[in-house]
Amino acid sequence: MGINEFWKHLKPIHHANAPLSEVLKDKRLGVDAQALIHQKFMHFCAEELLHKNTKKMCTSLVGWIRKLRDQYNCDVVLVFDGHEPAVKDKEMIRRRARRSRNEQVARELVKAGDTSELAGKIYSQAMSLEDSFIADCVAAVKRSGLCEIDPFYAPYEGEAQLGYMSRVGEIHAVYTGDSDIFLFNPSVQVIRDIDFKKKSCDAYLPPLRLDVNNGPRFGDRAGLQHWPKEITNGIESY
Repeated sequence: MGINEFWKHLKPIHHANAPLSEVLKDKRLGVDAQALIHQKFMHFCAEELLHKNTKKMCTSLVGWIRKLRDQYNCDVVLVFDGHEPAVKDKEMIRRRARRSRNEQVARELVKAGDTSELAGKIYSQAMSLEDSFIADCVAAVKRSGLCEIDPFYAPYEGEAQLGYMSRVGEIHAVYTGDSDIFLFNPSVQVIRDIDFKKKSCDAYLPPLRLDVNNGPRFGDRAGLQHWPKEITNGIESY
């Protein structure tokens, strides 16, 4: 999740319609798998997932990866969250309560005959990716043979693993909507959304690259000492 308001302070490095051919062609993209699935697929697969049917979601995920591979020769590395850190226990309780409220609203909408995209979106917000759903996704991607590195689980949170991988040069960019990624590598190139029709992506492209020895430690306020002043001046409160 990260800090929602954090993104608005990154305007100097924000490119709303960055050409995919420039950002991802012949590159390796690390993907926060849960973020991608929730953002792109769960809202229109919600009804199937309620009945434990993951075929539509898995097919959509493989299709997304195939487009990047076929159109841009972009290799995708899917990273799923591992164990939840103990420090997030209270946050997870709040998230479960929020999902419960969303599920109640969604069920009432469906019961009333509302099958709109809004109802599906609320349903998706009420759902969590069950272990069996993730296992099906991993199996489908492996069967496709599209990824040079098989999908895997991070030791803890996926963005920490992706931040490290970007710092040591194993991936060129990270697909995520979690601003916490900048805690682990403030020079990471971040993709928040991809539009294949427009052949563009919503990207945050810092002007500097740090090697693993000069990167920030976790908890050093997102490595702000490494960032351009026009950004850091706006986020001193964080």
